[in-house]
Parts: sequence; C-alpha cells; structure tokens
Amino acid sequence: YNEASTIVWRETSGVWRWSQASEEGPGGLLPIERKLEYFKEAELSRAQGETLDCIIRNPRLYSDKIITSGHVGIGAPFHVMSIISPHGRATLKWSARLRGDSGEIADIALGHN
Repeated sequence: YNEASTIVWRETSGVWRWSQASEEGPGGLLPIERKLEYFKEAELSRAQGETLDCIIRNPRLYSDKIITSGHVGIGAPFHVMSIISPHGRATLKWSARLRGDSGEIADIALGHN
C-alpha cells in the first residue's frame, strides 16, 4: 500500500510552500520496512496563497461540521487534515470529497482543481 503525507505552510516572508512524501510497504501490521517512494516540494501560486490567507482568517473554519460529497467505495482513501494557524486549530477526518472552506484547503493541498 502507499501512504502520503502532505504539508502546506506559510513562511515568514508570506510565501506558501507545499511538500509531500509517499511511502510504500505492506499493509497490516507486518514488521517489514516501508520504503520512501518519493519526496516533492514546491511553492504555491500567489493566488493559492491569497486564498489560504483568506480562508484561515475565517473563525467558522475551526468549528464548522464536515461536508463531503461523492461515493465512498471499498478501499477509498481516508484523509486527516490538521489546520493550525494564529486564528485557531482544527483536525478534520474524512473520505470522499471535502467541501466548503476546509475542502478548498484540501483541494489546494492535494492538487485538485
């Protein structure tokens, strides 16, 4: 199976950055070492950064219920996203497609258009 971790952060300069690492390995609890499949890093576009700046200032982001759409089939990906900013903190867990302000953050982080 593959497992990826994605991080999006704002540098002190105001530039938003993105990195992702993916590992592959056996499923389950087998004591077999996982291997790094890839590591990528990039700068987000100015428009994406402005969108993130706007969204994280909204207090609703940290308290709204999760809204999803789409069908969750067998083996569908499960996501966990922590949002930590000077304006609040939230941890979201979902399958399918996340909607609303938190969904917009997830779409930027996961590369969805």
